[in-house]
Amino acid sequence: MGISIGARQYVDGIRSMLSTQFARQSEVKISLAEQEVGEFTFIDCYPGESQLTKNCLSERTFKQYIASALAEIILRDWEKELIDKEIKHQSQCFTEQERRIILDKVSKVLNNCDNSHATTYQASRKTRLVQKLLEYLEISNKLILDGFIKFRLKEYQEELQTAIEVAVDEFMVEKEYLEFVRLLRYFVDIQEPKIDTLHVLVKKSGGFQLFDENRQFITNDYFEDFATDLVDNEITYEDLLISALITIAPKFVVLHTPQFKESETIRTIRNVFDERVSNCQGCALCNSETRS
Repeated sequence: MGISIGARQYVDGIRSMLSTQFARQSEVKISLAEQEVGEFTFIDCYPGESQLTKNCLSERTFKQYIASALAEIILRDWEKELIDKEIKHQSQCFTEQERRIILDKVSKVLNNCDNSHATTYQASRKTRLVQKLLEYLEISNKLILDGFIKFRLKEYQEELQTAIEVAVDEFMVEKEYLEFVRLLRYFVDIQEPKIDTLHVLVKKSGGFQLFDENRQFITNDYFEDFATDLVDNEITYEDLLISALITIAPKFVVLHTPQFKESETIRTIRNVFDERVSNCQGCALCNSETRS
């Protein structure tokens, strides 16, 4: 009933995981033997004599334990390497730090994090791997993990590839956004402030109203040029607001966002003006919008 598992790498992990897997089953003991064959190390796994004598361990159950251990090894050790190699293959332009960020994003995509469901998705992925391993162990008692992953786990590799593409796209969007924010910060820094404190009131409709340090509504004088762009270039009101703030370049920005979910535009304002931004904790402006 022995199973022979060959691998070029992660041999210590395989040995440890097999021992751990069977240790979880208090009534089951196994024997492990190793041999070197070229660049491969083979771990031969046998049920203990007592299990065979008592006939308390079926061949199917024995293989299930092994498949479960190997699935955990693939997810824990091989997966990270497979993803990293593919990221390097896709693009040479990513730095080591960027690859680590993308790798973390891939993990979140694969496990659908949302941390509350991460464990469930990890278990589901492991279950699919266990099934593939069991299918193979039903026809062969000798398994070389490197080849099995490369040739027998096409769906698994496609899943990794899809997750990588999603993660890279997400990373590039975030990178472009950060570059956009840096550019806006530069424009703010080189502008002469036209106002000391600017109050931004977020309206229920999603629109905005701007007030000066005296809480006086800012007239359309600041927006005349932008209004033309709004018509000619079909830019959004959010674009208009950001453009106005960059031109006015206030020393301080006070955000009045009463009980509303923050928009992408507000997030951008926070990122551009950084420590210059503060939140109003409640005032007449906030109350007027809450009552409207």
